[in-house]
Amino acid sequence: MTERTAYIDKTQARLKQIDAEITRLEARAEEAQADARIAGQQALEHARSKRETVKTRLDQMQSSGEAAWSDIRSGLDAAWDELSSSVRKAADRLH
Repeated sequence: MTERTAYIDKTQARLKQIDAEITRLEARAEEAQADARIAGQQALEHARSKRETVKTRLDQMQSSGEAAWSDIRSGLDAAWDELSSSVRKAADRLH
């Protein structure tokens, strides 16, 4: 297994974990009181947007050649950091 393939597999697994966390937070948002619900739903929308960015970058990496993947990796890493931060903020707003 190449480093590129391992990285793609790891990112796909992490994306599934984030999807589960977003789903859990959506359920919590539905139960929250009005103020918290609005703030939580806005934070979740932001997290979903960042998730789509990660998915797009991952798709680019999967279709890239072996030589180009390291260039794409830095963008994917940055997008992942933004996604993780967005999910943490959503969780904080729903507590």
